Amino acid sequence: MNCTCPHCGIKLRIEENDYMPGCREMEEVWCPNCKEEVTKVFTSGIPKAYEDK
Repeated sequence: MNCTCPHCGIKLRIEENDYMPGCREMEEVWCPNCKEEVTKVFTSGIPKAYEDK
């Protein structure tokens, strides 16, 4: 999933790390640059955001 941080404007690539379907919850995704919340994803893992260069 790709998106842009609404706070600092960098382009992000989000990995949801979904490994156990059926045990999903809404998890926050944080910008690695400004440390603000970017979005929420429905996943069973811990999502990670990386700058998409």
